[in-house]
Amino acid sequence: MEVNEGIGQDGASEGLRFLEDVYRYSGGKRSLLEHLKSIRAQMALELSEMHWAFLLANALLAPIPKEAGGRLRPLVYRMIGIRIGRGTCIGKGWHIEGMGRPYGRLTIGEHCYIRGVRFELNAPIRIGNRVVVSDGVLITTDRHEVGSPQQRMGHIRSRPVTIGDGAWVQRQAMVLGVDVGAGAIVGSGAVVTKDVPPNTFVAGVPARIVRELPVDSGQRVEEKAVEQ
Repeated sequence: MEVNEGIGQDGASEGLRFLEDVYRYSGGKRSLLEHLKSIRAQMALELSEMHWAFLLANALLAPIPKEAGGRLRPLVYRMIGIRIGRGTCIGKGWHIEGMGRPYGRLTIGEHCYIRGVRFELNAPIRIGNRVVVSDGVLITTDRHEVGSPQQRMGHIRSRPVTIGDGAWVQRQAMVLGVDVGAGAIVGSGAVVTKDVPPNTFVAGVPARIVRELPVDSGQRVEEKAVEQ
């Protein structure tokens, strides 16, 4: 019995040495054990970013048709720690990313209408009252520095983002680590890389101010300027 165990151990050791030799021959600079530890750490990090509570909340809400459940979804999302004000409707198709537990970094005000939006939450995002965010929008706290020729995507810098009261972010727009002022409109498909002043309409790639918006609640904005 002892002989068999010894043979088994020797065989395992030889197999491990063989794998290590193959790994080093293929260009690995670290030992195989260090490499396996690195893989395990990376897997643990990726699993930690899967946000099981959010996945479970979406699974519970999945049977509800897209056109319904706008008042029910906020109740479920509040249960996992997202602060959502009264009277807010949440549409189907949310996606949340972020290190650790990002739910506590998102605050949504009262009487908002938030549809299919992707939040990248490595810093707080605050959405004010009476804000509308349409389908396909990305709101992120992250900005990448420009790196060297060997890797142009440099370090990530995260900063808080605020979408001011009454703002409207239209379909497929991207808000990249900047603030959107109160009463502003971000046009469809715009890529916002600078803070948007209050009561302005911005559009384009990168987004630029197209016009000032009226501040008198009795004035109407031209329909052609605010098409979704």
